[in-house]
Amino acid sequence: MKDPEGKEKRKESSENRTTEKRENNHKALDKRIPLADAIEELRRYESLSEKNQEHLLDLRKAIVDFGQEAWADLVQVLNDKEDKARKSAPWILANIDPSKAKPLLIPLINDDDLSEEVSDALVNIGEPIVQTLTKIFTNEMSDEFDDIHPTTDNILLTIGKIQCEESTEFLNNLLDEYVTELPVKKFDSSEQNGNFMNVDFFHILRDMFFNPLLEEYIAELADKKFDPSELEWKFRNVDFFHILEAIVKQQNERSVDHLKRARDTFPKNYAEHLVCQIAIGRIIKHRPEEGFIPLEFMSVIAPPYEEFNDSDGDFETAKSEDWFEKQYGEYFSPDIYDKK
Repeated sequence: MKDPEGKEKRKESSENRTTEKRENNHKALDKRIPLADAIEELRRYESLSEKNQEHLLDLRKAIVDFGQEAWADLVQVLNDKEDKARKSAPWILANIDPSKAKPLLIPLINDDDLSEEVSDALVNIGEPIVQTLTKIFTNEMSDEFDDIHPTTDNILLTIGKIQCEESTEFLNNLLDEYVTELPVKKFDSSEQNGNFMNVDFFHILRDMFFNPLLEEYIAELADKKFDPSELEWKFRNVDFFHILEAIVKQQNERSVDHLKRARDTFPKNYAEHLVCQIAIGRIIKHRPEEGFIPLEFMSVIAPPYEEFNDSDGDFETAKSEDWFEKQYGEYFSPDIYDKK
């Protein structure tokens, strides 16, 4: 026979134990355990699962309470790539002394292991950091870069997450200037002599799971690629789609007109046009966390494939014909696309 009352009591008892455990944690932290012990416990909790995030936050706050006394130890943790507490260091330093933390954190914004934590810490500093970030961005935007991603990507996204008038104005002006100064000379395979002058690369890409032409096409392009990062123009170290993502994070409808001008720079069947409209829809619908614009671009040019079993048990792939409509259709309705 079921015992709903007993089940409810067990649930209440479990909740009480959780509350009691959390209160005991607070009491332990209130006793001001030695700084070295607090950092050591931080290392232990950083390596555990997400279930310990509440206590991890308590530990961070407890170390912040040590103030300047903890500064040297935390800087040492920050600079030690092997230290398990390193991911907590940006947040703690930014909360102890934002002005002193800035010059330590900004050089690490592209750190392979710490970029997300550094960005979050700078976002917590908020509007006072925006001017510094925009100056760094301006200094770096025409630099050459050796990695696969422009070095300005993380700076852009950090500016985008700090919602303020200065960020919005900077990003709107950046988008306007970017599309105005796009290089005139673009690579057009139809203008090249070769076996593929009447073949569109993206149509091959859409069916790349089946099409043996892809490798041959790329091989013939080897000395004819269009790479904007190699052009002498001021935005070669800036990714267009990261600008859009940063603007979406601002959630400021004053950006919509700027996005429309960027959208209409490209023909309606271009991925850039479609992705600009997706960005507009996410602002109008207030959805800053839905998707990631740079990846959205990849989905538009090469839609995902659905996997299924055929009658023999083998896996096959098939493109979902109405995928785009399901995913983005509402953003292209007249009330959003033509919104004044």
